Amino acid sequence: MFKPVLGLFDYDLYGHTIISMPCRAGGGVLFVRRIVYSPFGQALTGIRENVRRMHAIGSPVHRRLVTVYTIGAGIAGIAGALFTQTNAYVTLTVFDFDNSAKVMVMLILGGTGRLYGAFVGAVVYMCSKTSSRS
Repeated sequence: MFKPVLGLFDYDLYGHTIISMPCRAGGGVLFVRRIVYSPFGQALTGIRENVRRMHAIGSPVHRRLVTVYTIGAGIAGIAGALFTQTNAYVTLTVFDFDNSAKVMVMLILGGTGRLYGAFVGAVVYMCSKTSSRS
């Protein structure tokens, strides 16, 4: 019925998929963490704080912004591919305003500009959502 995830793991809750998805997410977090705490990440922090100052010290601002946008697009593409493969299809309701608003609320609850804020915000949002239903 379902094809294996990325051709490696069968899709079932008792097999490798339940283990592979958190491992892939953890690998993605470690990759992003490595970028954030590298000199490249420090340069991005400087660009966020004051672009003119980074231009003044000779930092290639445009090249670094293009690089980080490309990395972000790659991460989003991998996340979309994994989402599509695990759900077997994607409809237009995935792209509606409600889902976008939920993600923004999760990010705001976790703290904007924080690496682990999205995870904390998702936990807080889901706990508040389930407690409000009870």
